[in-house]
Amino acid sequence: MTDLRTIARTAAGIFGGTPRVVKFYDESEEHSVEILSCTPSPEPGLTSYSTIGMSAFDNDTTIGPRQLRVEVVGIAADSTTAFSGGLSSCAFNLAHDRFQIQPKRVFPRVFEGYGQDVTTPHALIWYQFGWAGDFEPLVDDETHIEWLMAIPITDAEFTFFEANDADALIDVFEANDIDLYDLGRASAL
Repeated sequence: MTDLRTIARTAAGIFGGTPRVVKFYDESEEHSVEILSCTPSPEPGLTSYSTIGMSAFDNDTTIGPRQLRVEVVGIAADSTTAFSGGLSSCAFNLAHDRFQIQPKRVFPRVFEGYGQDVTTPHALIWYQFGWAGDFEPLVDDETHIEWLMAIPITDAEFTFFEANDADALIDVFEANDIDLYDLGRASAL
């Protein structure tokens, strides 16, 4: 299994900025995950985030002989306080077998309850974008770790996703030039 320092160094190297790590525990304190934040990144006014250790949780998927594991990244406005907690909720959903993580899925209500008015409570899991560098998979003898991105979405956008699909929702975002880094933004729909 790839060690946590390698995961953290990989993410921090792509993010740039000043790194900070906070550890989160689930309600039972049985599981924990660290969240890396780097600011300013990828530009002034924004902060980049990554789970560090979500890949320890089984995703019930393999690539050849290796277990497919995931770390989740994202970008939010500096004024946001809910993003770290939301990423930890994604990790704990996986740890407690509530969801399998893969692109084009939504983790419902993960950004709620972290002390801020959030209009985008759900996380659309997508392919990572937004940084100058690319996240390459981390591969060892046992695991293949991919990097996916959490994009906060509104209730109306979640309803649209359920009626259509993730690609259609991304098309709406692109057509409307939506600020996907603002957790308090108006809905695109």
